[in-house]
Amino acid sequence: MKRYTITKYHEYPAVQLYTVEFEGLESNETDLFISRFSSLEEHSFDFNAIISWINRIGEYGALERYFRPEKRACAIPISSGHNLRLYCFRVTDEILILGNGGVKSSQKVKNSPDCFPHFEIMNQVATKVYWALKNEKLKIAGRELIGKLNFKTQS
Repeated sequence: MKRYTITKYHEYPAVQLYTVEFEGLESNETDLFISRFSSLEEHSFDFNAIISWINRIGEYGALERYFRPEKRACAIPISSGHNLRLYCFRVTDEILILGNGGVKSSQKVKNSPDCFPHFEIMNQVATKVYWALKNEKLKIAGRELIGKLNFKTQS
């Protein structure tokens, strides 16, 4: 089991972004994604689309229509024709938890070895946060997540 914490990442006018930080790593999951894909020419179009979507979400809120449902979690971008995915969990219109992502190389994410681990982690994060909210271990106050923000992965 790996331990992780959900931490504030960036505040925009309409949304508070959070990210996932695994114990023992120097960078959070979102920064790992950015570090990995920001300078790769073959993914620059998709990467820039993801950054554009994050900025739009920051300006207008984490509205459901901006996300591609992926079980309990979501993926950015919503538009088709992009192979690069950034996984996230939309808590409310004002709270979004960003994770990591990768290149989706198959029709099904489970057959995409670069994406699948990040997809699985973000779905575990979504399940844990959903459970914590339901059981009042975690509360929402405007754009803030208040309470227990430390969790463990299932594997």
